[in-house]
Amino acid sequence: MTSSITYARLHEVLNYDPETGVFTWRAKTCCKVVIGGVAGYVDKRTYKRGGGYRYIRIDGTLYVAAQLAVLWMTSKWAPRDVDHINGVRDDNRWTNLRLADRSQNCANSPARGGAYSKLKGVSFNWAAGKYQAQIKVDYRQRYLGLFDTAEAAHAAYCAAAKKYFGEFARNE
Repeated sequence: MTSSITYARLHEVLNYDPETGVFTWRAKTCCKVVIGGVAGYVDKRTYKRGGGYRYIRIDGTLYVAAQLAVLWMTSKWAPRDVDHINGVRDDNRWTNLRLADRSQNCANSPARGGAYSKLKGVSFNWAAGKYQAQIKVDYRQRYLGLFDTAEAAHAAYCAAAKKYFGEFARNE
């Protein structure tokens, strides 16, 4: 993403309420803008592929609202990813946002849910006839072992997630 908008320009065209996370238009930037109206849109078409974020177009450039919230509150662009603590991608309340590196942000993602296990970090190993636990750390897959039940494999994943990701660990 480009960081072409300045702190001053952001304050010129938008208002941000840190308690609700909602951006509203302060000035017209194109013919579709309604002053006082909620800015941007949520891309629901691509939710399963990483969408669901609120996007706001300013002066022809598309921005992710969470990045704009960081700029609004700190007067600086976020040097890293912005993570939504509760996992709701359109919840841009200031208390729900935190800076994260890519690995931490991915650690806070929900379980993908396969055909044989809906638990994060768990898959079924057909060759062994058991549930397998694994975790991705620093872009590398780490094998955690084979288990008789999906719940036992998930417990191993949860322990590893807490060890490697701390507050960013999301176990559901």
